[in-house]
Amino acid sequence: MKPLLPAPRRTSRFDFLRQGAARLAALLLGLLGGMSLLGARRRNTVWQIDPMKCTQCERCSTECVLSPSAVKCVQSYPICGYCQLCFGYFQPNAPELTSAAENQLCPTGAIERLFIEDPYWEYNIIEDACIGCAKCVKACEMFGNASFYLQVRHDRCLNCNDCSIARQCPSGAWERVPFDQPYKLKHEPAQPASALARNRRREEVERGGLVSPKSASLRRRLRSMWAGLVILLLCVVAFAPTAVSAADEPEMRFPAPEFSSGYIFPETAVPAPTNAVRQWVDVAVLVAALGLAAWLAVKRHSRRGLFWLMLFSLGYFGFYRQGCICPIGSIQNVGLALFDSGYALPVTVLIFFALPLLFALFFGRVFCASVCPLGAMQDVVALKPVALPRKVTVGLSIIPYAYLGLALVLAATNTGFLICRFDPFIGFFRLAGNAPYLYLGAAFLVVGVFIARPYCRFFCPYGVLLGFMSRLSRTHLTITPSECVNCRLCEASCPFDYIHKPNVGLAREPRPAGVHRLGYLFLMLPVLIGLSGWVGHRLSVPLSRYNAKVAVAEQVLAERHDPAREPTLETRTFRTQGTPEEDLIRESLVIRSRMNVGGWLVGGFVGMVIGLKLIGFSTVRTRKDYEVDRAHCFSCARCCTYCPNDSGYRANFVPSTQGSLCGPLRFSASSAIQEGGATATLWGHPHPKGAGCACSCNAEDAENRRGPQRGRIDGTVRMPSSGCNARNLHSMVHARC
Repeated sequence: MKPLLPAPRRTSRFDFLRQGAARLAALLLGLLGGMSLLGARRRNTVWQIDPMKCTQCERCSTECVLSPSAVKCVQSYPICGYCQLCFGYFQPNAPELTSAAENQLCPTGAIERLFIEDPYWEYNIIEDACIGCAKCVKACEMFGNASFYLQVRHDRCLNCNDCSIARQCPSGAWERVPFDQPYKLKHEPAQPASALARNRRREEVERGGLVSPKSASLRRRLRSMWAGLVILLLCVVAFAPTAVSAADEPEMRFPAPEFSSGYIFPETAVPAPTNAVRQWVDVAVLVAALGLAAWLAVKRHSRRGLFWLMLFSLGYFGFYRQGCICPIGSIQNVGLALFDSGYALPVTVLIFFALPLLFALFFGRVFCASVCPLGAMQDVVALKPVALPRKVTVGLSIIPYAYLGLALVLAATNTGFLICRFDPFIGFFRLAGNAPYLYLGAAFLVVGVFIARPYCRFFCPYGVLLGFMSRLSRTHLTITPSECVNCRLCEASCPFDYIHKPNVGLAREPRPAGVHRLGYLFLMLPVLIGLSGWVGHRLSVPLSRYNAKVAVAEQVLAERHDPAREPTLETRTFRTQGTPEEDLIRESLVIRSRMNVGGWLVGGFVGMVIGLKLIGFSTVRTRKDYEVDRAHCFSCARCCTYCPNDSGYRANFVPSTQGSLCGPLRFSASSAIQEGGATATLWGHPHPKGAGCACSCNAEDAENRRGPQRGRIDGTVRMPSSGCNARNLHSMVHARC
């Protein structure tokens, strides 16, 4: 009589701990997403230049990742004097006031000069020819009405996480502005004071800065005092007009033109930023790609399907979307949003950060399998991969943890986005970029021919988070859909060496020796954490110099101690802004103290990782079958194609030639291969060279089989695609026994 209820499934201690850790990881991921969502509720932002801070340093034309730059000159027609002799158009001491190339100041001829009426001329910017060198802007500001100024054109700008121009701007003129107000135009009317007050109050409420009654009364008193001072100043101006010199008036060197032909000022073109709908389309494509990758990897074990999906992701997320938006770089956005309440984290960026982690928690690293464009770029060139020594692989695997911690510290201190700055393949996706980064990407691709996916395995910081989630995954890609027959065909199929071999029957060290070593490692763990934290503390000072404010503060102090030292462009620009040097030094000390704390944390984190890896090597789990490394496996399904028990690849193990002369064959593990010949001792039907077959391998001499292969091996053996060769068959199955 059958029982009404099935017997309960026994849960091992390892499975119990893994399930508990998986629930904890899901809770932490939800908390992290919720905390980041508090910043994501604000409006999206884009990069823009404040024309009142810009010093025309010409770096906008040389530092942009695009060629030509996304920064263009803009003409404010209501301010322009429409002069016949335009200092922004003509070279100094131009021989003739004509449009000849030798008379123009612009090196690319990007300014168009049109006659309106005597003596007025109109000057228009040809954006396709403008490179953002700011030569016309500087001349117009020095000798004209400053109607020329620079703006980021959002129909060209990629809105990078780490803008290379903003990083090099000496005046801090680059800033994030709301998505719905993407331009800072000079001719726009000033915002009323009441509107400014409402906006200021709204910002205070959003940041939680509620004003107490005492401070409100103090503000009212200050407002009354300022009103009295303004009235007194107006009286002085009214009764003593000669006291105000012409230099104190708004600087309009040339009067506004008076047209008699009914001329109408042209409007300054302001192309809108990329539509937000496009970002949600990217999210939809990401969800579809992750879902399809999970189905192909976990359910179908389809290497071919994953390969074609990988090519699609490389084309869409890589070359079409030019590497943005990227889950790898979104780590820094989330980190900055957690430590800076004023940073606006877009919801789409948060989704791109969380979705691959969520899928990894349920299905493993399917994002790495065929959705990540960086991984796809390396997977395509992995033509002759070789296996690295285990010690080298483990040593290099420490780098992503240090990279992740360093990137978070630099993002939290608003120093920069390290991951985006050193992305090795972004230049290939955009078909442009700085030479050093292109050389770096080329080096990774050349190395990737022989060492499969070097960036993914030894540098990717997002892989650390994906590996943690994948280790706790509910379901994961497996080599065989049923019981493993230990045919050993999958043993060398993984180019990343992420397959664990069986260890049943292997000789092991005495248990007391392992326990003693494990105890020593646990005692050494706090020492490693403290020592690594001290190293991070020592590195915090040089790392803080990558912050723009700290770098300028050090230059200001150096010039203060050495008056003969020549001022740099950064210090000259800083002094023109009128900010006290003590304020800059005080802010720099705060940044350096935060960097110091971050150095201790990152160093301790890396030391803990090193200690835990050593402890992991000191503990051994019993494995009876071939298993994938859940934490590091990319779920590429290469190993599945070598499994004879997989119904999807059973066709690889059937006769490739009709009318084969051999039937089921049996090979002995002790069979001798004739030296220099092409045949082996065969038990069964005749087996000519090159004939295809479906073979059944049985270990007749079990006593001669050592290690994990001890015992009976019974299963179908995969043959080479060109046919079955006795020597190849024997080497594939029995060479390592």
